Amino acid sequence: DDPDAVLRQMWQEAYETKQIVAPRNLVSDMASNVQERRERYNADLDNPNLLGVTFGLAELDEHTRGLRPGELAAVAARTKVGKSWILANCFVSAHKTGLRPLLYTLEMDIPEMEDRIDCLYSGVSYSKFIKRELSLDEMTRLDQARTEMQEAGLAPLARPERGDRTVRMMTTQARQMGADIMLVDQLSWIDAEQHYTGDKA
Repeated sequence: DDPDAVLRQMWQEAYETKQIVAPRNLVSDMASNVQERRERYNADLDNPNLLGVTFGLAELDEHTRGLRPGELAAVAARTKVGKSWILANCFVSAHKTGLRPLLYTLEMDIPEMEDRIDCLYSGVSYSKFIKRELSLDEMTRLDQARTEMQEAGLAPLARPERGDRTVRMMTTQARQMGADIMLVDQLSWIDAEQHYTGDKA
């Protein structure tokens, strides 16, 4: 008889239900979780090194203690100064510690990124590699590194086509593949899910 009253009641009940089932990690009562906070600090004393995924750079890892679950890090710099190298190095370091990284190479093609990762993994010069000037010892190290990566397990690279490069699609794929960390080389190549407009400067 009164649709407005029914809708108001439904909204109120839905709101109350949402409050009841809201995840506990979204709300904290610091008056009642003192012991939990003490235990969290003490547990961390047993792990003085990384708390999260390595960046592959010792100084940065020491300063940040790694990239923690749910965190986002961005590398910004001018062109041709090593942003892709940092991501590839992070990929290699994470894989060597037993994690499963997923690297999206949106600008560079997959074979070129594979070659860069092979060189970082083995410690041989990428410049000498692309000029085909590796010594016999370096070729041996490169082959050993490839074998180590093969034996260690999944180390995926992906280069989705335009239209499939949204944050939603890439994070969904990363979850499906069981990735511990998702790396994206060239944020400017990510597809927006809608058209954004704004005032011109």
